[in-house]
Amino acid sequence: MKNIDEHAVTAAGGRVLLDGDGVTKSGISIGGWTITSTEGHIATDAKAEQFKEELGILSIPEQWYASNSLDLEHEASGTQFSFQAEDALRAWRAHQLAAVHVAASEQWTHSRKSEMEAHHAKQLEYDWTFTTDYSGTVAGPNGKEEQHDSASWEATPDQMDRTLLTNRDPILFFEELLLYESELEDNGLSTLSVKIRVMPKCWYVLLRFFLRVDGVMVRLRETRLFCHFGSSTGEITNLGAEPGDGGGGGSGGEKKHAAMVVLREVKFQEGTFEELKKAGAPPEGPVYADGDTAAVALAAVAPIGLTKYVMEKLSL
Repeated sequence: MKNIDEHAVTAAGGRVLLDGDGVTKSGISIGGWTITSTEGHIATDAKAEQFKEELGILSIPEQWYASNSLDLEHEASGTQFSFQAEDALRAWRAHQLAAVHVAASEQWTHSRKSEMEAHHAKQLEYDWTFTTDYSGTVAGPNGKEEQHDSASWEATPDQMDRTLLTNRDPILFFEELLLYESELEDNGLSTLSVKIRVMPKCWYVLLRFFLRVDGVMVRLRETRLFCHFGSSTGEITNLGAEPGDGGGGGSGGEKKHAAMVVLREVKFQEGTFEELKKAGAPPEGPVYADGDTAAVALAAVAPIGLTKYVMEKLSL
């Protein structure tokens, strides 16, 4: 249970949550939120075949963790945020990008031509990089899932509280889950992962898709979510307002339920190694080994390579 500081959780007024075996699922309840993570093994061949048939596809990432998920539920509204591999691949299937070509792409496609024809495929090319625009699954109180944008999200100039994120408050709960990974037939790396950090006054989620196609390009798609819940009571005090008074005056205080706000930042970056090098980024090499190091390299040349940036909020 190394990802939960049980003493700090209790001191912050929260509770530690475990399922029956106390191994595959864990989490905490804090600040009006129930936050859990579930971790399992790579999906079985039977599960993978069933999912491919469901989506009408021939291939999925070699390492697909169908059981892995991060789930956050706002207890007062019943709104749920979840991050899972199945929905991410459904988004990939629904929004296919043009195929990225590598030196071996013609040979790769030819080797699967008969299989594609047997499945009556209409085209021989598809996005074999598993690039997804998935930013999490949102389920409202009625249970309706919205995998992408919702009318409830609205653009905002607000920014995440970086001071709160970088202060020395104890980390109550930390988890990092791999949702899927592919080595792209030895042509690079494609991964989707999610991590969460929960402190006494806030939580922070990073969902990251990272792609490196050797000799060609790098792509990074990141979704960050942040919620400052302030305290575990979910109440605020409106100082200087009398009960029933809409304005100032008086020395009394009125407690009311605080509106919980979730901020979401979506940022897409990409570029060929040639383009990035011209912009001043390091040449292809170890700096693009994974999403963490690639993020630093891309940040150094921003806004070069920035293809999408959205900042929005959801009031609960």
